[in-house]
Amino acid sequence: MELDPNYPSGFLMGGFYEQDPEKHKEKVTKAFELSKKTNLKSERDIMQAEYYLLVEDNYPKAQEYFKKVVDMYPDSAAAIWSLGMAYYYNGEFDKALECYKKSTELIPNLPKGYEFMSVMYYSKKDYKKALEYLEKAEEYGANAKNDFYYAEYVAMVYNRNEMYNKTLDYIETTRKYGELYKNSETFEKIAEIAKAKLDSIQAM
Repeated sequence: MELDPNYPSGFLMGGFYEQDPEKHKEKVTKAFELSKKTNLKSERDIMQAEYYLLVEDNYPKAQEYFKKVVDMYPDSAAAIWSLGMAYYYNGEFDKALECYKKSTELIPNLPKGYEFMSVMYYSKKDYKKALEYLEKAEEYGANAKNDFYYAEYVAMVYNRNEMYNKTLDYIETTRKYGELYKNSETFEKIAEIAKAKLDSIQAM
């Protein structure tokens, strides 16, 4: 952004590090506006896709532009994964799953590809498959310390697979990563469920 204040991707990437939703929206919108002036078609389509996905919540429109990007870069795992996100947010889980699978075929050690394959199986209530791909994601570097929402998701998967002791141990460990983790309502609810299940088993 400092080297070239007219480069759309600079503002888009800057938005990834904004915790404030309004500031994030502001940067993505800025990227979108700048993209209209660029002569690089791929840059323009990428910005439009991200804008409709992240700001407008217009998922069919985001899909339209991501498909254009995938057509231009058929071997881009990032483009295919992003198209998967547009399908995912629109509730088209089977199409999203195919995109995530394809992204891991192109980059076999892509943690986010396996993570969201896991999420798709979780959405389909196939919790064993969700655990299988979650473990793949962790094998290739997915880390709860770097991603609060991922941390909450891991606890959900363990709990759904009736791994109650592991769920509680995981939550106790993860709460030490900072205030956001310590104050997680999701952790609180899952811990209550896991404890109740363990008490029920021990009472039998």
